[in-house]
Amino acid sequence: MVDDNQDIHEDFKKILLEKRNEAMDAFHRSLFEEPNPHARLSHYEVEFALQGEKAYEMVKTAFQSRRPFSLAFIDIRMPPGWNGLETARKMLDLDPNLEIEFCSAYSDLSLQEMHEFMNAKDDFLLIKKPFEAIEIKQTAISLCKKWQMGYQIRQKLEETQDQLFLADKLASLGQLAASVAHEINNPIGFIHANLNTLKRYVESFMGLIKMYQEREEKPLPQLQENIRLYQKEIDFPFIKDDVISLIQESCDGVFRVRKIVQDLKGFSRSSEKKLEWYNMNLGIDSTLNIVSSELKYKAKVVKKYGDIPLI
Repeated sequence: MVDDNQDIHEDFKKILLEKRNEAMDAFHRSLFEEPNPHARLSHYEVEFALQGEKAYEMVKTAFQSRRPFSLAFIDIRMPPGWNGLETARKMLDLDPNLEIEFCSAYSDLSLQEMHEFMNAKDDFLLIKKPFEAIEIKQTAISLCKKWQMGYQIRQKLEETQDQLFLADKLASLGQLAASVAHEINNPIGFIHANLNTLKRYVESFMGLIKMYQEREEKPLPQLQENIRLYQKEIDFPFIKDDVISLIQESCDGVFRVRKIVQDLKGFSRSSEKKLEWYNMNLGIDSTLNIVSSELKYKAKVVKKYGDIPLI
């Protein structure tokens, strides 16, 4: 409720913030042995402002905290600050879903001029002072229900859009599936080959270790000769160096597979309801990694990123 007259605030408190008559409730219960079905506390949360600037800040705070106002009753003349039309237009620029009801004894503009000033927004109402309590009650009920229905529709629409967006992303991933599978199969293929080679190397190392364990059973000169021949047979100097290379190559392949899976997971995840910081450069890298097999034989990708902040 936005009005520079404190008495109007008090009137709205009496109309919209009605209190339960406990004595009447008790009397009804004693007569009929059941609660009074007509007695109820107000379901409204009402806040008040004497000037438009203050009201705008209240709407802004509520909107940013995701608990927006549904309805604003606004006086038209409120000197010395913004008038009601200015206040309403600024509020609607911030929250276009807010319902507006002007309450005024007079206006400097005609109804047509008010519509033009409000940028042709026709869905506001005008009630003349002095008003009846029933007018305020019925208006509050109707406009709050209208806002609630709009809110539910917007929620359903947002959920549907999220589902369609996710389905579109999954369809895109389906088209890339063969290429991505190829990108994953390459490292998986050489990891598998490396593991087979490492298996043979380990068997050779175990044979060499077994020979060293025979030092108490065989004379030292004979054992040394056997070890020398065995090392020559398995090409020990080569496999000693190659085993490190194979392990490093396999680790690189696992990292590539892990990176592709992470990028796919990040690309296909459904949208979160909360905001979070995002690195555009990493996002582009992630996308390029997913489509790399589509690009590498067709185009050369040159990346020249700027040092941009998170968004």
